[in-house]
Amino acid sequence: MPVCPTCGHPYILNTIFCEQCGTALQPLDQTEGLASAGARAPTGPAPAVVLEMLSGAHQFRLLTDALPAVIGRADAGQKSRLQVDLAPYGGLERGVSRQHARLLWQDGRLMIEDLASTNGTWVNDVRLAPNVPHPLRDGDILRLGTLRLRVQVRAGSTALEHHVSERK
Repeated sequence: MPVCPTCGHPYILNTIFCEQCGTALQPLDQTEGLASAGARAPTGPAPAVVLEMLSGAHQFRLLTDALPAVIGRADAGQKSRLQVDLAPYGGLERGVSRQHARLLWQDGRLMIEDLASTNGTWVNDVRLAPNVPHPLRDGDILRLGTLRLRVQVRAGSTALEHHVSERK
């Protein structure tokens, strides 16, 4: 039985995403054809990324096929295209920039990119260089300014969920 090159979890042939870590197991050009034909991966819907705040019980959930997603802090009275708005959770006080970082799915992996934020983006206490995508793994701790989030990759989520109301 083949194993995932990222986490070593065994998988069934023709599986598109690793159910353990979410890594693409097929070249992206092959998976795009399946999606456009309406086919589903044998493991079910696209994996989800969950960002769990360590200073509270709040979670943000995003499907990987909804990426890229910008994380930051919306200002009252201004339109925002943020997918993860940390303003209601002390984002300003904790040094989160308006457009702080971006989650993306690149080369079959979950990545984060600091968007030249004022107070930096950190993964497991290592500061990221601005505008350079960095791989993320299940269990990594993100720090945006001083706000900390745990990254979780979950296979087979069925819907895009935001636990905060969208600003219009």
